[in-house]
Amino acid sequence: MQFQLRHVQHAIALAEEGSSTAAPRRLNLSQPALSRSIQTLEELLVAPFRPDVGRDHADEDWVIVVERGKTLLQDAASVEREVQLALGLELGSLILGAGP
Repeated sequence: MQFQLRHVQHAIALAEEGSSTAAPRRLNLSQPALSRSIQTLEELLVAPFRPDVGRDHADEDWVIVVERGKTLLQDAASVEREVQLALGLELGSLILGAGP
């Protein structure tokens, strides 16, 4: 089994929220579901290289997962948007600003 983008999304939410109770709320998941997802990611990415790995998600390896994971999620969103644009399913985005 390979890790999925949702596993990365869950790791990022946990890192950003800093809490195993706030992160599931943000993701609309139960706490056990988030824990299983993080455990799966840990088993797939970290444990094969560090069999002594603990549950400290502040380790350097988790910093890499979170930082590179943010790039992965942005790239995935860009690919999806470009395909939608190519198929004519989306016209683009409009950003408005207003002063006082």
